[in-house]
Amino acid sequence: MKHFCIMTSYWVLAVLVVSLMLMGLDYSFGDALFLGILLVPGCLASRWLIPKVKSDKKHIRVINTICVIAGIMFTDILLIIWYHLFRVNHAMWQAADNLSPMLLNPVFLGIIMAVFAYCDYLLSDFITNKYKDEDRDITFTSDYRKVTLKVAEIAYIESRDTEVWIHAADGRSFRNKTPITQWQNILENGFIRIHRSYLVNGSFITSYDNESVTVNEKNLPISRKNREEVIRMIVREIGLQDQ
Repeated sequence: MKHFCIMTSYWVLAVLVVSLMLMGLDYSFGDALFLGILLVPGCLASRWLIPKVKSDKKHIRVINTICVIAGIMFTDILLIIWYHLFRVNHAMWQAADNLSPMLLNPVFLGIIMAVFAYCDYLLSDFITNKYKDEDRDITFTSDYRKVTLKVAEIAYIESRDTEVWIHAADGRSFRNKTPITQWQNILENGFIRIHRSYLVNGSFITSYDNESVTVNEKNLPISRKNREEVIRMIVREIGLQDQ
């Protein structure tokens, strides 16, 4: 859901940026906004269709890519012409007078599509890496029953000799036999091993000092042996400053 909201906001911003560019071509804000919206499908098509062009032969792949780009360009130009005809009640000569030559320039359209499609790719990749664990479920056994939690719901994991306790953010705790080191490998990103007995979710760290961290309103000790490394990880991953 967060990914969808961020990407939707990005494309709304992209439309506004294109609209401002088109206003520089003497279009009103309303016309520029509508034309900006018409260009979005072409940007999205280039973002998703071009990477899917595949062939064992390089020259075939190049030809197919050119055909896809040409098809997208042609569709965008038809939409632009249609909008100008619609605006002047289908009078061809008036549409030609109102149509900026830049909107029929394939280089101009290609730059717009390439820039916004590539920015979409970079942003989507960044969001995927940053929030990839938020919606991931993890299933484990606790007291002979299956338990499923979202990774983002786990506040910290505590090792007690032969037992491990998974503490959820809502206060629930689950006993498990999987070693904490194995849990560290399973959870990976966003979790910090602050002590041989504690693996914490960085999202729930609210404060720390040289001796402990506060996670979900509970103070947990920091390993003396690895204190400097743990604090560096907290600052790097979570962005908290020493308090």
